[in-house]
Amino acid sequence: MNVTHLRGWPILIFIVWLWIVPLGNAPVNAAPETSPVISETYPIVQSVADTSGMTAGTQYLGPHTAPKPFNGIQITWTTTGNPEAISLSLATQQAGLWSEFTVLTHVDEFLLPDAPPGTQTSTIFALEPVAEAWQIRITPNSNTKGSVTSIRVTTMDTRIASESSIVLPNGLEPRAGGSKPAIVARKKWGDATVNAWDARGLAGMTANATWMPTDAEIAKPTHLIIHHTATPNDGPRSDWPARVRQIWGYHTITNNWGDIGYHFLIDPNGVIYEGRFNGVRSDGTVIDGAHDYGFNRGTIGISMLGTFDKVKPSAKASTALNNLIAYLMTTYRIRPATTAFYAHQNVTLNTILGHRDAQLSGRSTGCPGNKLHDLLPGIRTAARNNVGKAPSQTWLTGVQVVDADVMVGEPVIFRMTISNAYADLPISGAAFTFHMSDTGYIYQMNECWAKQDKNGLTLFPKANQSSNRSARFRVMAGISNWDASFAKSVRACPVTTTENHPWRWSIGTTTIGPSGTHVVTGGVRFTRPGTYTVSFGVMKDWIGYPDNPCTESPSYAACSLFPKTLTVRLRTAP
Repeated sequence: MNVTHLRGWPILIFIVWLWIVPLGNAPVNAAPETSPVISETYPIVQSVADTSGMTAGTQYLGPHTAPKPFNGIQITWTTTGNPEAISLSLATQQAGLWSEFTVLTHVDEFLLPDAPPGTQTSTIFALEPVAEAWQIRITPNSNTKGSVTSIRVTTMDTRIASESSIVLPNGLEPRAGGSKPAIVARKKWGDATVNAWDARGLAGMTANATWMPTDAEIAKPTHLIIHHTATPNDGPRSDWPARVRQIWGYHTITNNWGDIGYHFLIDPNGVIYEGRFNGVRSDGTVIDGAHDYGFNRGTIGISMLGTFDKVKPSAKASTALNNLIAYLMTTYRIRPATTAFYAHQNVTLNTILGHRDAQLSGRSTGCPGNKLHDLLPGIRTAARNNVGKAPSQTWLTGVQVVDADVMVGEPVIFRMTISNAYADLPISGAAFTFHMSDTGYIYQMNECWAKQDKNGLTLFPKANQSSNRSARFRVMAGISNWDASFAKSVRACPVTTTENHPWRWSIGTTTIGPSGTHVVTGGVRFTRPGTYTVSFGVMKDWIGYPDNPCTESPSYAACSLFPKTLTVRLRTAP
């Protein structure tokens, strides 16, 4: 679970180099007891195997009575040196009886993106019945250098009185043509705390309130990313709505994300739960999730409840997943069983992929587990069969060059035909307010859309983020390696990169209805003789490049669409 929008980081790290035999038991920080999720961080005042290699014996943190009974518990601990030098084990007390100690293993799905090196995280352990106390055993594995510096214990109580009376519809019914399966709404699986957070968010509050996106954090989705929650796999009678609330509480309160990170969750009984508040919208857009760091913009995160490293999801869960994917791909016009360019990271990805398939350099995860990841090819095939005819995502349908053989300094005129691939929204360029009209504008070869006038005003700037996000369309053109030659130039192009597509023209104020087309005209004066290959594309400012599907990784932003070869000659004397 990773994010791009954060309100702050709740992990407090305490490094204490004191050699005192007992462990400190006083928490450094504690959430209010009225919260269903309480995190307490304890500094460890004696290392188990310190950096000099000295080894102490087994030690204990606790027993500690929690501020209130809990049905879920999660542990995060920080280490120096080799984290494998120390083992942590957890025991809980339920109805006065202590459980056996369970060894804690690191689960990367719970690791925050900018957690300090050496941070280790456990899963959320679900407890039925509730527990009242916990203790942690800290054991040296060897003389390897390493130490524990702090331990954070998060307990949560996500029970509601009427849980047994809730009837949860599953998503198992066959859904021809990608129709909508049964989905449990937040108000049904949520409790009073969840509902109160949502109400405060809608009221514009930010304290203890559900996170609300800015306009720039809303986009048409292009990809579906499959996760597992990395929590225990239990029987069909488990309290799965309580598990969903535990994940909500951990993401929302402990991680301080303001909401659950996934757009949907699916339990082993085939029940589909609505995740992020208003995460998928009736206008065909989605708000940014918090499920895949660096890949949250324009993607839908679906998480299967459980851990699927060694076991497959249940047949019911798999059927519900296939039904949900068919519905989302039909509704949001995502092409199944193919690839699509993901402009936010300038990569081409399968439209249905696993969390591990979309990672920034230097990051790694096993999510969604080997067994679930192995099912992805079949999931893509099922999506293609369930959706039927793939929706169109063709935006640029053709380019004409008025004269492809010109003299230096003569304008080359392009006529670019754009098609509105949305089935439900009109588009236009009305959101752009320029200091001069860009209709038919002719760029000098070294100029880009960020060109400034003598007063330092950008000629054709990006649209304001608060403007209508559906009205930011531009067509664009460029040549390979343009940025290396001309970017970062004063006045002519004072930006670090144009993705090698410097010349851009808005589609104008004329509205293009669904499936409608429009011709945009623009030009460039080449100041150097030679042969040039110009490629074209379509983009939405602040959101990305909704280009025609790319079958290969693009050389630059527009996927090398409609390449046109030009010849520019030196002007000769008459």
